[in-house]
Amino acid sequence: MLRQALFTVVLVAASMQVATADPNGIRFKLVNRGGYALEKVFVSPTGTANWGDDLLKGRVLRTGQSLVLHLKGGCGLYDLRFVGQAGVEYMDEEVQFCDDDDIVTVDKSAIKKSKPAK
Repeated sequence: MLRQALFTVVLVAASMQVATADPNGIRFKLVNRGGYALEKVFVSPTGTANWGDDLLKGRVLRTGQSLVLHLKGGCGLYDLRFVGQAGVEYMDEEVQFCDDDDIVTVDKSAIKKSKPAK
C-alpha cells in the first residue's frame, strides 16, 4: 500500500512538472559575434529528423547584433544550426534549453551558450 501511494505521488509530481511547461516555448537571446551575417537559424529537439522552420523568418542578424528568439517546446536538449552568408554554417548538438534567460553567442568558430551575469 505504501509503495502504491509513493508511486502515485511521484506520478502526480511528474505530471505537474509537464503541465507547468511554458505553452509559448522558451525565449533566448542570440548574439552574433561571428564574421558573417546570419541568414537562417534552426533549433530543433535533439533526435528530430528535420530542422523545422527558420527562426529568423527572413530577417538577417548582422555581426554585432542580437535578437531575442522563441523556441516551440519546453525544457530539453536541442540541436542548433545557424547559416551565415556565403553558406557558412555553425552547428552544435544536445544543447540544454530550459530558462528564458539563456544567451547563445556565435563567434568566429563556435556556438556558446551562457547565462547573463548577475
